[in-house]
Amino acid sequence: MAVNSCDLKMIEKLVKSGDLNINSVLPCDQYREISVLQFAIMNSGEELIDFLLNKNVELNISTVFLGTALHVAIKEKNLEVVKKLVFSGADVNVRPSHYERLPPLHRAIQCGDYEITKFLVMSGANVSVSAYKEASIAGCYHWSPLNIAISKKDIRVIQLLLKNNATIDQGSYGVKSSLHLAASTSSIEILQILENFGAKFNIIKDGEYTEEFEEAMRQDNIDIFKLFVKKCPNFLEISDLCGETVARQAIILGSKNILNYLLDCGVDINVVNNDDSSLLDIAMEMNIHLADLTFNQERQDPSSAMIKTIQDHIIKLSAAGEFVTEKYLKAVDGEHFQSFRDKCEKEIGEMKIQKIRNSNLSYFSVFKKNVHRLAVGLTNLDCINKDEILAEFPVYGSYIFEKLRRALDRKELLKNAEVLHDIFYMDLPSLVGCRMFLDYLFNRRQNGVRSNF
Repeated sequence: MAVNSCDLKMIEKLVKSGDLNINSVLPCDQYREISVLQFAIMNSGEELIDFLLNKNVELNISTVFLGTALHVAIKEKNLEVVKKLVFSGADVNVRPSHYERLPPLHRAIQCGDYEITKFLVMSGANVSVSAYKEASIAGCYHWSPLNIAISKKDIRVIQLLLKNNATIDQGSYGVKSSLHLAASTSSIEILQILENFGAKFNIIKDGEYTEEFEEAMRQDNIDIFKLFVKKCPNFLEISDLCGETVARQAIILGSKNILNYLLDCGVDINVVNNDDSSLLDIAMEMNIHLADLTFNQERQDPSSAMIKTIQDHIIKLSAAGEFVTEKYLKAVDGEHFQSFRDKCEKEIGEMKIQKIRNSNLSYFSVFKKNVHRLAVGLTNLDCINKDEILAEFPVYGSYIFEKLRRALDRKELLKNAEVLHDIFYMDLPSLVGCRMFLDYLFNRRQNGVRSNF
């Protein structure tokens, strides 16, 4: 008997009369086969469902395409039936056979039903089990409940799982991590949540840039980039075993925004890699390579924009009297660069005249003083406005802002160090030896702080 030829009332009649076993699996054109309980759930047969449950129907029967009755209730997004099944003993961690291979929790997250997902978690569903491994465009992942939630950008479910001790997949050989997947979504919020629950934002591991960091750079999102580098104060100087800096990685990965940010932060453009290639050399090599790949194709080539960015930065530095290599100077020695150089020199003249608000320092001091000396000289400056600085200095504004921002951070660090010194100094006994020892420690701390900037 094909179940699709019968209506709900007929099935119900056959079951109640005993002519149809409550655990029967019937042929079905649409799903190949379907259990009586699954049929009742799909057809909203509440009375038949209750009858079957009262008769202790087998709850974990798995059919070819539908999985178990619990899977069907989840797909139907019927929370009440899900509760009835679980309270009656349905296995919340059942691993169905055949084509439906997701455990109930995975399926609930996939269906986007938060209430059912929450109920399953509260009912003991395994929040860390990996259902299967699958390759996608973004890479190969173990599809844990958390990874499915990340791929769907479901913030509520991500938080629910992590609060219930879901494991953040660290990845393994050939398998991407949860952090890698999160980076590929370009979601700042998801990355911040993972960070709050202990995810490690490593830049380099075993002498190589991590896959997570490279994926973050591919997004070319400065806020995502900052999440990775905020606990690495020397990110401008670090390099892998081949001598490749973060700036070089930005060029290779076509990350124009991140390259601009690195230049504004003062990355040393004179550094070359182990092959003696400069940033400009690498950008030009990428330009030639991409030109071959995109010949007769309408595809954007980010390397052209990055070449101009680096050339402009060379001119900006040289106009400000900063050191750049002879090779770089020759690269921008042409008439078509002169108009931009004139603009730079004009702005430099204005920077030498104008004072930074609430200070005796000129804006040109940003180039001549390191971060520590700027912090010491900005006693009365508590905040800066990027838009105002850019309006005043459109060429150098972003560079000025980043240097002043770091100087204010430095100023706050020095202030906290002084407060700590005063607290301990006042609380200690008035003994010459104690105070001399404390002064020694404080001065050593200050000198150590200075040496890092």
